[in-house]
Amino acid sequence: MKYWKKYLLLIFFMSNLIGLYPQQSVYSDHFLFQEMGANNLDFATENLYSLYLLNSYEDAVSLAQQYVDSALLTNDSTQLANMLLTLGIMQENKGENNEAFETFLTAYTIFKSIQNQTGIAVSMDHLGTIFRYHGSQQKSLEYHTKAYELLKQENHKHGLINVLNNLGIINRQLGNDTEALTYHKKALSIAIKEKSISISSIYISLGTYYWYKGVIDSALFYYKSALSIPPDNLPLKERHCAALNNIGNVYRTTLKYDSALYYYNLAFQESKRYQTRNLESVNLKNLGRIYTLLGQYNTAYDFFQRSLQIATEINLKKVILEDYHWLGELFEIQQDYKKALDYFKKYSSIEHLILDEKQLAEINQLERDFTIEQADKRQALQLKEKSEKNLLIQKKRTSETIYIALLFLMVSSSLFIYFQYRTKKKSNLLLIKLNEELEIKVKERTKSLYEAKDRAEESDRLKSAFLANMSHEIRTPMNGILGFTSLLQQPNLTVEKQQKYLDIIKKSGGRMLSTVNDIIDISRIEANLVELVLSEVDIEVQLKELHSFFIPEAAKKGIQLILKNDISDQNNKLITDPEKFNSILTNLIKNAIKFTEKGFIEFGYCLKKDTHANDLVFYVKDSGIGIPKDRLHAIFDRFVQADIEDKMAVQGSGLGLAISKAYAEMLGGELWVESEEGIGSTFYFTLENKAETKPKSAASNKGKIVERKGIEAGLNILIVEDDEASQQLISILIEKFTRKIAIVSTGIEAVETCMNNPDIDLILMDIQLPDMNGYEATRKIRQFNKEVVILAQTAFALTGDREKAINVGCNDYISKPINESELDLLIESYAKKYQVSKKK
Repeated sequence: MKYWKKYLLLIFFMSNLIGLYPQQSVYSDHFLFQEMGANNLDFATENLYSLYLLNSYEDAVSLAQQYVDSALLTNDSTQLANMLLTLGIMQENKGENNEAFETFLTAYTIFKSIQNQTGIAVSMDHLGTIFRYHGSQQKSLEYHTKAYELLKQENHKHGLINVLNNLGIINRQLGNDTEALTYHKKALSIAIKEKSISISSIYISLGTYYWYKGVIDSALFYYKSALSIPPDNLPLKERHCAALNNIGNVYRTTLKYDSALYYYNLAFQESKRYQTRNLESVNLKNLGRIYTLLGQYNTAYDFFQRSLQIATEINLKKVILEDYHWLGELFEIQQDYKKALDYFKKYSSIEHLILDEKQLAEINQLERDFTIEQADKRQALQLKEKSEKNLLIQKKRTSETIYIALLFLMVSSSLFIYFQYRTKKKSNLLLIKLNEELEIKVKERTKSLYEAKDRAEESDRLKSAFLANMSHEIRTPMNGILGFTSLLQQPNLTVEKQQKYLDIIKKSGGRMLSTVNDIIDISRIEANLVELVLSEVDIEVQLKELHSFFIPEAAKKGIQLILKNDISDQNNKLITDPEKFNSILTNLIKNAIKFTEKGFIEFGYCLKKDTHANDLVFYVKDSGIGIPKDRLHAIFDRFVQADIEDKMAVQGSGLGLAISKAYAEMLGGELWVESEEGIGSTFYFTLENKAETKPKSAASNKGKIVERKGIEAGLNILIVEDDEASQQLISILIEKFTRKIAIVSTGIEAVETCMNNPDIDLILMDIQLPDMNGYEATRKIRQFNKEVVILAQTAFALTGDREKAINVGCNDYISKPINESELDLLIESYAKKYQVSKKK
């Protein structure tokens, strides 16, 4: 029979079946809700608004639970899912995030079972917000992004407003500033067109974005825009209070304490009036901080205690953590170190608790993902059973039709059964395959769950070891600095003891600075902010300098330090980054001395075999304690030393090898180790000889020989510095050069002083200043004075900071902590400009 005849018979047969079994219409008209289509959440939105008009979130949650109970009675999946979504939003607003997560997850599962795309998207958006609260930013971004794609397809305006704002927040937290601002502005544009109550939330998000960026005027504009919206319902009241608190934060960080106090008080009064206890606790804490800064310590203590009481009652762990921190700071300022220590210990215990909860939440999330996949599997099995049941019904209908049909219809029904048999066979094969794939996914997910648990436990162990190590590395030199500073205040100290104490303080300060520098270096490496500055390096000179530098330290331990060179002088030039090259060798030699108690340390270089003649291999070999084979790769991880069990504590941040490895790879090489425990270790690294480049115009003066000529006092010097201790130190260091010293604390004062005193010869300009930073102040001074010498002096000591200072108009740059000899050389070299010399 021709194919068209078969299909004609099939259509005729199906029309008979449809006539025998007409479909029923679906409707729901229960409780307070209207009928809802597959892609319409309007009735849920209306009920949300009615809940927002209540006096408290406790009442809202209670009524939302009644909505859910009523929906259960109707046996309407769509209505039940939407009421669960409504309940979850109320729980989230109340701060019951764990309960909200389970409610949203149940709603999501129901929406997925009925293929309601809008419901799936809104549920995923709220789940993404809960992930953000728990610190799982990447998971949050994944859920918000999926929700946005679905809502964009459905063109659901209200859902788009919320998900765009959430995407802005999570991208800001992840450092994606451009994407964050784009999402916030898209959300604001739609919200204004739709006259949404979410406008105030977007204003607050934009204000927070600009606050973190340091654009104070824009931050205040958006926070005050949020204040302009009347607080007609619960969320708007909470946002109104939050906006007042955020304005107080802006004024506090810009040191305008009176304005901050005014807005914190307004926020506190509103939080009490609206019974938002979480915000009341935050506002009390902020009032305590302001009174601490104003020196009113008793008042500050009272506010911190009230904040702590509320936070403890409603279990706001982050607020409790901050209260303990600031109470510790408060008593430390008053030099009541015993109470300060008590509060810092409480702070530490809460901090560990929050960390543990975060790790537990991450493990729980893996379990929830597993649960969702199991639910998908069950749904597939239910579809299979339903398909088989429908097939049985279809066979029954076919039989009934055959009894009353003509012979022609009997033939057609036989053909139809044959087609159905083939369809069922294909369907069963497909379901079997799907079932097998689901089983494989379940096994893989189970395996990944156990692996993630093991990684979390290992991470916790490494973090604990790192925290203990960093605590030791910071507290030990601090103990030396504070302890011996206190001893210096004792009367009748001999000159020898004074000098001994000062040497210890200087050494401790150097050790702490080294730790801080390591942390800054690894942070810049991870953020891809490190740049290469290439120049020619005389390898022989560099190695000899390092050999001379480390010989005294090695000699103290009775270790022989050997420099070895097996290649000719013609191969001792290298185009590379001198600072990073020196940093790698310095870290490796320091480590060798640290972990070697007797024997020798040998370092040197040779040509790399089987490669270009210009590529070199450097090595540092020692007869130290060696490294266990199972730790050979781990030692190059951040914050990790070979011994993480603290069997043999050795000072150091655990960052040196991670930094060295990163630098070696930046320079086109690699770094590796060969070691045998108890015998010793040899660290190797290769360097690619970069193509010759012209040195940068603003290259550092380090390495240049400057003729040192003494000069008599005769310079008028302006010190621009907001730190009182630094003002006093710099004044003492430059006293020998000066005729007159002027000191100002802000960028605006620096510009005014320079304008009113054209006889100023030299300015020492700090960069980080209140009201106007040093870069901006330098630009303004250069508009009317091109001749005055400006030396940038700043705690910013990173690659590129010198070039930035030169570009805005500074003559030169010196980093903090200031070295007296370096400062003398700079001033003497620029003193020639005014013909100030010893002979004058």
